[in-house]
Amino acid sequence: MTVLPPEELHRLHQLITWEYPPPTSSALEGRACAWCGTATDESAISMSPLDPCRVCLTCYAGQLAWFATWYDWHSHVLGCAHCRQGRTCHVGRGRRTLHELTVEAAHRELICFSCHQPLGNTEPALPVLWMGDSRDYPGYVDAPCLTKEAAAR
Repeated sequence: MTVLPPEELHRLHQLITWEYPPPTSSALEGRACAWCGTATDESAISMSPLDPCRVCLTCYAGQLAWFATWYDWHSHVLGCAHCRQGRTCHVGRGRRTLHELTVEAAHRELICFSCHQPLGNTEPALPVLWMGDSRDYPGYVDAPCLTKEAAAR
């Protein structure tokens, strides 16, 4: 995995704070993790100075690992002709595998942006960054949807 400079870690923290489920009343009071609902202690991380929600270290580490491995995989795909052409790339497969290991800890799922179906473990897929209205959304697209979009162009 890539070693990240402090500026990138700060950016990842901002991305993490954008994505947590609607908080429960105990999460709004800072007594429970905004992601998993377990009781927070002094090691919990504040999402922002203006937000009372806090998250436990386990959930925060899971989110951080998810983002870091997703960006590693995505940056590789952007520069790899084999990955972009759907050919075999062992480095790309390795980065996807590392990323898949973080999905459960980050309370996420591997879902295709286009068809909203779960990605199979052996199914070809690529990480994609959807540019939304107010922020970017990292996610995935599976090979059948990617092929349909390319054929439509």
